Amino acid sequence: MRFGPALLLSLSLLNTPLAAQERSLIVLDGSGSMWGQIEGRPKLEIAREALGKVVQGISPEVELGLMAYGHRTRGQCDDIELIVPPAAGSGASIVAAANAMKFQGKTPLSDAVRLAAEHLRFEEDRATVILITDGIETCNADPCALANELEASGVDFTAHVVGFGLSQVEGEAVACLAHNTGGKFIEAKDAASLEAALQQTVALPAVAEVEPAPPEPAVLEHNILPHVALSEGSEVDALARRTRFTFFAEEGGAAKGDELLSLQGVLPGKLPPGRYIMRTSADMVTVDQLVELTETALAEPVAILNAGQVVLSAVTGTGGKGDVKGRIELSGPDGTASNLGTLDLVVPAGEYAIRGEHSDMVISDSLVVDIGQVIERDIVFSVGSAEILASYDGTAPADFRYSVALMDPVSKKDVATSHNPALPISAPPGDYIAEVRAGHLKVQAPVQITAAQTSRIEINMNAGILSVTAPKMIRVRVLGPEKDANGKHPEIASVLSDRVELPLTAGSYILQTTVDNVDHQQPFTISAGQRVEMAPN
Repeated sequence: MRFGPALLLSLSLLNTPLAAQERSLIVLDGSGSMWGQIEGRPKLEIAREALGKVVQGISPEVELGLMAYGHRTRGQCDDIELIVPPAAGSGASIVAAANAMKFQGKTPLSDAVRLAAEHLRFEEDRATVILITDGIETCNADPCALANELEASGVDFTAHVVGFGLSQVEGEAVACLAHNTGGKFIEAKDAASLEAALQQTVALPAVAEVEPAPPEPAVLEHNILPHVALSEGSEVDALARRTRFTFFAEEGGAAKGDELLSLQGVLPGKLPPGRYIMRTSADMVTVDQLVELTETALAEPVAILNAGQVVLSAVTGTGGKGDVKGRIELSGPDGTASNLGTLDLVVPAGEYAIRGEHSDMVISDSLVVDIGQVIERDIVFSVGSAEILASYDGTAPADFRYSVALMDPVSKKDVATSHNPALPISAPPGDYIAEVRAGHLKVQAPVQITAAQTSRIEINMNAGILSVTAPKMIRVRVLGPEKDANGKHPEIASVLSDRVELPLTAGSYILQTTVDNVDHQQPFTISAGQRVEMAPN
């Protein structure tokens, strides 16, 4: 769920195509994971900054709008809203709307894309949707099936997908939205890709004259474009994104010396005319083959891996793929590979052992892979989950940052923790203590975890917020109202800052501020759900 490098990369790369389309909608991920950081900055800040820059480079004649999801409520799959309808000159409105968004909910990206397509009347008119997401579908929908449906029923529907900080497996789970509708899937990993996209594309006009193509040169710019297939008869280039092609000099039918060219994925390259060994590598499989290149013809060799593909997903038994962060390990004659949640590998044909680990649970299994076979198997852990939500007074959602934990009721040790309250916590079935933690505040409640189910518990923090603003950096202490045996007020919190935001349990306190080595004390009271703003005397 997001913008930043993703937004800039998507809109800068799609700059000219977007201008040629009549109406388009950006679908922006407003889920809680947008609070995650890249290079020390929250992704939502990078997103807003990038949006402001990119929109300036788009022609004011383009009809562009903004739809968002997960930005109003936590845990709701129907939290989808058209914020800015597509209109010419809507750039300022889009930027203002993005700056006002909150990021706190789930990721119903499939339904959001569907609603965006319907709003654009995709069955009657040309329509383009640009989805920016830092997460995968969390609302029991199938993005790939949706893409096929929209492509089949639309007049000219295209979805471009921008994955912001996604893992390889997560990217593959949403890339089909673009691939199946003729769009582009673009990955953005960090803020550096944002800067690169700005320098390369944003300075160009949004609507440019199309210059005639130059005459075909006598010598080709590229003379090698490799392809890959799992086996004879398999779909060509289905594994392109995970494949590396490396070229070596050939001697006696074998590779010689250092690599001369390396291509990640199906990309064109250039080498001097001659004979080479092309080494194709995909996960646990490597094959060599001879290729011969000239200056005037494009060679397109197809590497046949003669392998199989295994996709193992940790699940709770409810059908969700990779919804449990259990470790999955696959061991075979050529080595061992492992991953959390989902393990997707190209492997040589043969027999393999499977091992799954989650909390105290261990699952063992085996499988046999044949050439050309794609095996998908769920590793089912008997676990459940809990959605833990905090509020100030039992009604108003807490808007301060807090973490949640499940604790063993006997040992009081953490079984699972999360700094993203919008996401459920998984654990084996049983009775636990749910604890909300915000600064020095810790509020507990019992919770029961049931296999393959998600429990929901709301915890009343009985708290408010103390806000202290000072003209310069000062020491701020919150003291208890009653003196201890030594005649001192106990210290509850201490912060050195010019602006302090502290969640406090409802009750009476003393604010002590230290300015120029002089202490000043002020009594105050906080009620549940109340915000108290104070300044040093």
